[in-house]
Amino acid sequence: MVITTKETSRHRSPAYPAFNLKTAIEKAVLVYEAHRRVSVEPDTLKRTMGYEVTTSHSMRAISALIQFGLLEEEGNAAARKLKLSELGLNIVLRKETDLDRVGLLRKAAMKPVIYKQMLDLWKDDLPSDDTISNYLLFTKNFNPAVVPAVLRDFKATFNFARLGWSSGWKTPGRDEPAADTTGGAPRAENASNATLTGSANDNNTVQVPALASDMRRYQLPLPHGRQAAIEVPKDATNADIEFISRYLSLMKEAMSKETEIAKEA
Repeated sequence: MVITTKETSRHRSPAYPAFNLKTAIEKAVLVYEAHRRVSVEPDTLKRTMGYEVTTSHSMRAISALIQFGLLEEEGNAAARKLKLSELGLNIVLRKETDLDRVGLLRKAAMKPVIYKQMLDLWKDDLPSDDTISNYLLFTKNFNPAVVPAVLRDFKATFNFARLGWSSGWKTPGRDEPAADTTGGAPRAENASNATLTGSANDNNTVQVPALASDMRRYQLPLPHGRQAAIEVPKDATNADIEFISRYLSLMKEAMSKETEIAKEA
């Protein structure tokens, strides 16, 4: 009897990080705590991150940190060593409340080639999961088996690095109508206020979400009888306020771009 076997070639996907940026940074912290700025051999790094040296997971972990720009290589193939990059060190050593860290996170999030390609397509907000999955499947020829994990880690990285400037914010005219104000200094709304007066061009009452009991809403007067609003925890510290101020400055360019897009729509 002759036995025949049918071999099918493995469907290899384009390169992608084995996990999201938050996980990559957690592993970079382990590297820093163990080795600081010193270059070490790959096997040493694998053990530092908690992997068995011979597993494929260990190599994929190193690859992910390299893809995010957190690790850099030294030496040739025979004497290869790895250490935290300047980007990796800057992220690891900065406090989470340091606004400059946000820009560094964004830089790292856009390092993986596939992430950069998707972010070039969807600059301000992500489309539906189906749209992203179809892009990976049909445009980039990903193996269907890995698409759910790639989608999950990409979205987690997008949110962690705050790549969608409007994440957590309401865009007047897009998410909810803008409200009117009589002018003057910003005023805080307490949790019981669930409605605001309509704008100068809208005489209707505008419904806005009720505030959580631990939040305050500040109404910020804009020209022509319009209004912006910002919500802040009641226990916000001076450091929190400074962080918010710097974050808004950082997002100025993105906010202006979003306004131009809205005008063209």
